[in-house]
Amino acid sequence: MEKKSKRRVFWEQISGNLDFVGTWLIGALVLLAGFISDLITSIASETVNWVGLGLKGAGVLAFIICAVIYLRRIYRTSAWMVIPKHIPILFAIGVTKDKVDETFQKVKDTLTKETGFKDFKAFEKYFGVNYSDLVIHRGERIRSDAGEWSNVLYEAQWQIGRFTCRIPGDKTYHIFILGPASLAIGFGAIMGVKHRIVVYQYVDNEYKPVLDLAGANIRRIKETVSGDLRYFDFQPPEETTSNTAVLLGLASHFVEEDARSYITSNNIAGSIVTVRNTYAGNLKEPDWTRAVQELFSVFTGLKSAGRLDCIHLFHGIPVALAFGLGMALGTFIHIMVYNWEQKENKYYPVLELNKLPSIL
Repeated sequence: MEKKSKRRVFWEQISGNLDFVGTWLIGALVLLAGFISDLITSIASETVNWVGLGLKGAGVLAFIICAVIYLRRIYRTSAWMVIPKHIPILFAIGVTKDKVDETFQKVKDTLTKETGFKDFKAFEKYFGVNYSDLVIHRGERIRSDAGEWSNVLYEAQWQIGRFTCRIPGDKTYHIFILGPASLAIGFGAIMGVKHRIVVYQYVDNEYKPVLDLAGANIRRIKETVSGDLRYFDFQPPEETTSNTAVLLGLASHFVEEDARSYITSNNIAGSIVTVRNTYAGNLKEPDWTRAVQELFSVFTGLKSAGRLDCIHLFHGIPVALAFGLGMALGTFIHIMVYNWEQKENKYYPVLELNKLPSIL
């Protein structure tokens, strides 16, 4: 599709508005011509009617001022129509409304810092949208029911769609998640590599962009890596069974013993694969793209090793890394995601990635 310039969009907006062209521009020209004609006639006859000329001059000036204000508004809107739109999305699960308001202000401040965009109120006014549609908030934790988790993601897409359907031009989604990593994996799988995306992690009391996929090569997140892994310790199994469990111990809160106990008690997998981090603590790199690629390589390696019907995924993982992994995996592989419920000290199956509908 041909990308229109700001000037071309501006001209199309003006030429397509017959009311403006017919009423304001032509009307202003007629008034101006009449004013000039009366002024020349008065000077020639040496009898100047200053009151009449003043009233006509005021009318011409009012028309010109209104036209300039309108043209400025159209020009600003035209500029917004051609530049990439920054869409901040905040998932806030199990937190209060006050916490959500505080966090979303941090989100907008971060967006201004990273992109320079700050005209949130004007943007809402011009396009008839509300940024609150981009906040997916639930005061309570999501119940340990797979249908409930899927519904949250489905409803979130409709909520976000109400905003984006009114916004023309290219869009970049900025992802902020204050909630479980399981949800981040699911939402990442839904978004896939269809959109320009920047993912943020909360580090040292501020949000930092750790996955910048807003450039041309969005699919690089799916590139597999060969050779030794830099960020993870993973030994491929001698063989995979049709149901294989993958344990991602990439965060301090991962309970590996409970995961193994759950797998054994419920007889859900014949083989278990464990992936641990090598960076001892938090991932300090400013760009997590390579880390996501390495994780994705683990899954593609398992898939190609033999017949594999389902991967059962247990995890302790930062939310930004979880979202990136979900993006790379998409909804094409049968992966069951399990979520750890702290209060119950128990794992629950909450999302099947290949069954998640994607409508964004």
